[in-house]
Amino acid sequence: GAVRDALACTFERWDGSGLPAGARGDQLPIEMRVVHLAEVAEVHLRRGGPDAAVAMAEARSGSQFDPAVVAAFTAAAPEIFDGLLDGDVWTAALDQAPDRDRTLTEPELDELLTAIGDFADLKCPFAIGHSRGVAGLAAEAARRAGLSEADTRLVRRAGLVHDLGRMGVPNSIWEKPGPLSEAERERVRLHPYLTGRILRRVRGLEDVAAVAAAHHERLDGSGYPLGAGGAALTPCARLLAAADVYHALREPRPHRPA
Repeated sequence: GAVRDALACTFERWDGSGLPAGARGDQLPIEMRVVHLAEVAEVHLRRGGPDAAVAMAEARSGSQFDPAVVAAFTAAAPEIFDGLLDGDVWTAALDQAPDRDRTLTEPELDELLTAIGDFADLKCPFAIGHSRGVAGLAAEAARRAGLSEADTRLVRRAGLVHDLGRMGVPNSIWEKPGPLSEAERERVRLHPYLTGRILRRVRGLEDVAAVAAAHHERLDGSGYPLGAGGAALTPCARLLAAADVYHALREPRPHRPA
């Protein structure tokens, strides 16, 4: 519950200028105040080094970030940065997982994928609940279409995580109220590919990854990112694509009403 409450403040800011509630100051959980700074500082560390990360934090103290968190960060920056970019983060995280030697049960996997989908939806305030809704529509359509129980489960799981790749596209694009430039459209067209890239790193999710990554492909080959069509698209992929666009059209977006 505490993690859920903190994640609800992902796009809030210390000075109250964030989204969706305009929460400010001590209204933001301290855990998320730390994450707000860590998320941006990590990018500046990789791109410009420790001095760039510290300068960014100090420049945004009191606006985007909690001044107390910034002070603690800058005071301990050398210790925090030491060895941070060495090695592979993915491998390090797996090595520290307490349950890394245990395979999830089917219900546990469903619970995990639901949580991942909810997290992906937090990327954009207007997308809250989108992944669950798409998964429910796609699964019911699969059942009514006579697909097997295994395929129905597959399309539901793919629906839960189909938009995970949204995390790799800036919010300035997702929340733009007007037409996208060609460069911005190309960034959007990458997000299903990123979904597949993320999910394929998890053994056992290969089938889920394949269906989820195809949710913007179209039967006539006009979709993206691969332009696949016809026989290249499985019934599960076709159902997920239809459920996604149907659900999206019923949601308000920055450039149009529902």
